[in-house]
Amino acid sequence: MAILSELKALSRRLMHCIGHSGYFIFRVGKMKKTAVVLVLMLLSAGCQSYREKLDQDEWRASLRCWYLRDLKPVTKDSLAYIRNRSENGDLLCRRILGQMYEEGLGMPVDLAKARAAYLSIAEVDKAAYMQLGRMAEKGIGEPVDFAKARRLYEQSGAYEDNKLAAVRLAGLMEVGKGGPRDSKGALALYLKWLERYQDDAWKGVQRLRNEGAVLDAEQIALYNKVWSKLVKSTLTRHMHRAKRTLSKEFSPNESLKPIKLQFELSTGSSVPNVKMLEGSGDSAFDAAVLQEMVLYRFPDEPVLPSSQRTWRVLSIFGLDIW
Repeated sequence: MAILSELKALSRRLMHCIGHSGYFIFRVGKMKKTAVVLVLMLLSAGCQSYREKLDQDEWRASLRCWYLRDLKPVTKDSLAYIRNRSENGDLLCRRILGQMYEEGLGMPVDLAKARAAYLSIAEVDKAAYMQLGRMAEKGIGEPVDFAKARRLYEQSGAYEDNKLAAVRLAGLMEVGKGGPRDSKGALALYLKWLERYQDDAWKGVQRLRNEGAVLDAEQIALYNKVWSKLVKSTLTRHMHRAKRTLSKEFSPNESLKPIKLQFELSTGSSVPNVKMLEGSGDSAFDAAVLQEMVLYRFPDEPVLPSSQRTWRVLSIFGLDIW
């Protein structure tokens, strides 16, 4: 009887998980204990999968608001869907509805309603504070207020997990808008979100470096790590472009050896000194590859010790490229 009670209790929990869309009957007298346990284990796994499916379905429904917002033109049906999701507690769709009010997508511009939409979810969706901060910084529907913008960016998670808010806050700190100028704090925020070449965080770091900002050892290591990744990605793209150019003159030849190249960067210049350390075995092909490689340009510079004036990068132009 104790086993039966436990099985019934677990079955009720499983039924609650599935939402009472079905029911389970356990007849212990006709089912071996091991089989019952196995069935319950499978049902428990199925329950988790069902919950995950519900989450995925909800997420897809939310993303549909994003998709419909960007359709041109925004139809009445699209707007009705977004409004309905928004009114029924979908935070992403409510934020998107605010953007639509702000930009006049499928409706007249209404900045008061846009702000109201952002405010209505800001306590549970910090990203909404980012939108409110942007409105304060740009003076959208209100007087420009940099101090207010700073506070809202901080509330949006600028020091935690919101890159857009962090970079906007750093921009205000960098020039002293809405509070004291804090180039050191701005640099720390830019570096925290340093991910892509020439994005706003990257440009912010470069501006402050050009003004003489000094990075500590940990920041130098982080910056050089990102810079090295950028070199790898930009150099790979350059090699693939070279492949397309060379394919017009040379046919693929598997007997050719990979070409080992050295790119040397000197401080103050993005133009590399390219040296071929090992050739392919075909002098004409080697010369053509070298001619293409000297066109590569480094993405800015790494942070070098004061005693070091050059930086070398080794790369292979081989069968994976060809």
